[in-house]
Amino acid sequence: MSGPSDAELLRNANIRICRLRVWPNFEGLGFNLEAAVRPPHVVRLVESNSPAAAGGLKILDVILAVNQQDVSEADYNEVRSAIKTARDSNGPIELLVVEQRFYQALKKRNIPINPSSATTYNTPPTMPNDYLNFPKNQPRTTTIRLNKSDPSFGFEVVNGENDIGAYIQEIFPNTPASNSSLRKSDRIIEIDDKLVDKDVSKSILEKLGKARTKGIVKLYVADTHTYKHYQLNKIPLSSKAKRKSQSEDRLSSNRHYTNDRESPSINDGSQRAPSNASTLRDLPRAKTPSVPDLTRPTRPQISTSIIPSPVMPLNHEDIRLSTINRADAADTFGIELNFHRREQFHSLSITPGRDNGPSNAELAGIKSEDRLIEINGQNIQSFDHDQVTQRIRSVKYPEPLQMLVADVPTYEHYKQQSKLIHRSLPNVRVMPPNRPARSVSPASSSRHSIDTRPSSIITREQPKIQPTPP
Repeated sequence: MSGPSDAELLRNANIRICRLRVWPNFEGLGFNLEAAVRPPHVVRLVESNSPAAAGGLKILDVILAVNQQDVSEADYNEVRSAIKTARDSNGPIELLVVEQRFYQALKKRNIPINPSSATTYNTPPTMPNDYLNFPKNQPRTTTIRLNKSDPSFGFEVVNGENDIGAYIQEIFPNTPASNSSLRKSDRIIEIDDKLVDKDVSKSILEKLGKARTKGIVKLYVADTHTYKHYQLNKIPLSSKAKRKSQSEDRLSSNRHYTNDRESPSINDGSQRAPSNASTLRDLPRAKTPSVPDLTRPTRPQISTSIIPSPVMPLNHEDIRLSTINRADAADTFGIELNFHRREQFHSLSITPGRDNGPSNAELAGIKSEDRLIEINGQNIQSFDHDQVTQRIRSVKYPEPLQMLVADVPTYEHYKQQSKLIHRSLPNVRVMPPNRPARSVSPASSSRHSIDTRPSSIITREQPKIQPTPP
């Protein structure tokens, strides 16, 4: 069966011009731009109730032009600079975008993208009332039922970062979802009372497919602001934890109310006591206070308050996104991988390059003792030594190896504050590649598909610390 025609593909691609505006009561435009291994660069997250959300921007859109300036082949820093320049001009920021999956299909067929055929979306000059009145830091539960005539629930889902978790990408009008409390950019926390926030995105789609077969789904979701608030404050984000907290709040409120009513009020006789106030006559007979046994040693009261360890200030954060290109198939990346088993992190060392010159990694901005965070867009901090080694060796020449790294003080600073390091942070420095990338031809790709290059990377696993014998 043949695929869609070029005209159908262009129609389904949903090419858009998103004219975004800055709101005085919202910080920024409300989206995160992620550096791709190769341009164009990708919108990784669209914040809930933001100018970007109101202006039609979607998660996993690729940005092709900024204010009619072509950035489809531009460096990541150039795209960020173009957006900043447009934002500082106090006018609308016009982004030509298309969903990443359709962009790849259009490029494969060499179908040009014409801005004149794009649909234009405009951010309103001021924040809409439903955004202003949206409750803060409150996850929501919604149940969506299918009628006999409904082909689907009426919402679209997109993968979360590193294909973990899922977000609501779009809610279609005149569908069951449009009549629910579901909103664009919501993070799915639970499906039918089962926690899925940290599940692989593919399994979440499968669960939604099974729910569609049953004709009903119960979702527990949070907008991006609420999700971030719960993560930063380490609040359990589950409906069960929320119900327990609400129950405790109600019990606490009832106890306070009862105590208020039972506490006596003293009147000087000039005023009549109100009917709901207790008088001296209402007091119970006084009881003789118990006298402690002073013959027993008393244990000192120990304060249960926890004093947090001070967070040392960091004068300069050093997070780098480095791209390493090799000269040929026999060339090496020039790094040594070390796995620290007890502390559970991966560090890098620099090895000499050809003719004992600087290595490819060193020229790309990698430093010895750097902590490794991501490889080609995938977070590897939970990977073991063999998984990271295999991940690096799977990069075939002439494909680039892109690494997100942090120096030791920055890594420890973020760890102490329980903050995540990722490529969407505004302080990430995108380093220039060590050499220009070579294009990947089908012939070269197949020729090197079985080349494992054992000399491309030196791996070293830190030995286990053995206990000292008594």
